[in-house]
Amino acid sequence: MSTIPKRIKVGPFRYKVTYRTPILADDNTRLSGQCDHTNLRIVLDHTSKKPRQFETFIHEALHAMDYVAHTDLREEQVAQLSMVLTAFLLDNGFIPAEGEQAA
Repeated sequence: MSTIPKRIKVGPFRYKVTYRTPILADDNTRLSGQCDHTNLRIVLDHTSKKPRQFETFIHEALHAMDYVAHTDLREEQVAQLSMVLTAFLLDNGFIPAEGEQAA
């Protein structure tokens, strides 16, 4: 599994990637990740297994892209895109799967 970067650039903004547990929504629901546009931060649950962390990272990065591009994606659309994009990147060798080395 590819290493998740410590920072990513989305449009003109640089988001810092951090880890925390628990991550809670406003209604106290536990989350796997969160994208904070105000503080330019993506927070991931450090107790999640690596494949789940990577998919969550893609999911939260899509939220950042959606915010910057003003595309107003629904949560369901972000969830669908993150699953298919993660699979696309893994299945086509753009990122190594867990235990594999990059080409």
